Amino acid sequence: MRCRTMRVRLAEAFAEGDEAEVTGFLETVEVASLVASLVDFPEPRWSILLFFDDAGVRAPEEAGAARPSPDRSPAPRDTGEGEPRASGLRVVAGEGETGGLSPEDELLLERLKSWRSERARQESVPPYCVAHNRMLSLIAEKKPGNTDELKDLKGFGPARIEKYGEEIISIVASGAA
Repeated sequence: MRCRTMRVRLAEAFAEGDEAEVTGFLETVEVASLVASLVDFPEPRWSILLFFDDAGVRAPEEAGAARPSPDRSPAPRDTGEGEPRASGLRVVAGEGETGGLSPEDELLLERLKSWRSERARQESVPPYCVAHNRMLSLIAEKKPGNTDELKDLKGFGPARIEKYGEEIISIVASGAA
């Protein structure tokens, strides 16, 4: 089991870049658990402690094509490993967030995002701690009908399915009707 700490600063100038870093890392590993805390010092930010298995680490090529860091993120630094990294992490992404979704699928995706925002607010965590955009896009595309089908989607382990699975299946079922 490995552990990594990450941060998402709340200042508007940094939040988007920091969130992209965390999301990129989450797309390359299978997270066993995470703890997020709101920290005030030295600046207001989310401090995230991620636990993941060595066996769950995927190469960036498997997770998706490399993308440049957002304009507001810290400048990439050369790590001597061939490819620059932003704050020590390679930022990667899967396919386009809504690439290839039908209009009905995009409506389902919007309902899933609304649900995610509400759950994140209730739990006082950033939305990506509930589910990141790529996971919601996969749900909208594949439309799992039960938790067993949800297990087949990247990013859905037992803990996330136990916590959110029935709600997600309910949203998918209401969108299919």
